[in-house]
Amino acid sequence: MLNPATEQVLATVPAGAAADVDAAVAAARRAARGWAATTREERIELLTRLRDGIASAQGEITSTVVAELGAPVGFAGAVHAGLPLTVATSYLTLLAEHPFEERIGNSVVLAEPAGVVAAITPWNYPLHQITAKVIPALAAGCPVVLKPAEDTPLVARLFARLVHQAGFPAGVFNLVTGTGAVAGAALAAHPEVDVVSFTGSTGTAYGLAGGVWAANTDTAAVFARRLDTGQVDLNGGRFNPLAPFGGYKNSGLGRELGRHGLEEFLQYKSLQY
Repeated sequence: MLNPATEQVLATVPAGAAADVDAAVAAARRAARGWAATTREERIELLTRLRDGIASAQGEITSTVVAELGAPVGFAGAVHAGLPLTVATSYLTLLAEHPFEERIGNSVVLAEPAGVVAAITPWNYPLHQITAKVIPALAAGCPVVLKPAEDTPLVARLFARLVHQAGFPAGVFNLVTGTGAVAGAALAAHPEVDVVSFTGSTGTAYGLAGGVWAANTDTAAVFARRLDTGQVDLNGGRFNPLAPFGGYKNSGLGRELGRHGLEEFLQYKSLQY
């Protein structure tokens, strides 16, 4: 891969094939039952170590994203390194508070891990998109196979190192680098994958985000409620990492971030008494 600023060779990264995807998914499948059986407290402990690793590696994350993405240093530090730390921290609280068992009338409703997750992420916010998928999946009790964009694999490898250093069990997190046409396609179509979380092109009927400017926010909110889009900034409103992120129409299904992002990796079972 090349440094986009200098066009010099930056690194050599494995181009994963279908066999590599098979091996990664098999490792995740072997780990699935044991990881699903861990307690909330055990997952919080490991995710806290991962969050602390992300905090300690802020400088390395920044320099890596600058080199492989070409992002300005200030923006890379504040957003590309800082936002993943915020997201990782948010899921520690969400995991501690989430009701994985709930009584509704004569039923007990169980929120259980959805299974093996394939996470396929884009290049534009490389570590943020990884944390927005991988961390809630792990929090929910799901093992993950990550295929990052071929343009920005180095920060994904850094993340994988932090996961390893945090002490997660073997097979709970797996990384396959390579192209979308080969590794990504094999992962998305794999019969042993239960959930595919993919962020990529949104199509022509764009409904991901919008913004409204008006004399006051009340007027802006009235107009915003009429828009078919997943999130709307009112008079330049700040990004909220606890609010659900996702689109309407061809901008896809599902939501990331916050409680809604965690629930994407859960499935529900009702026990009637």
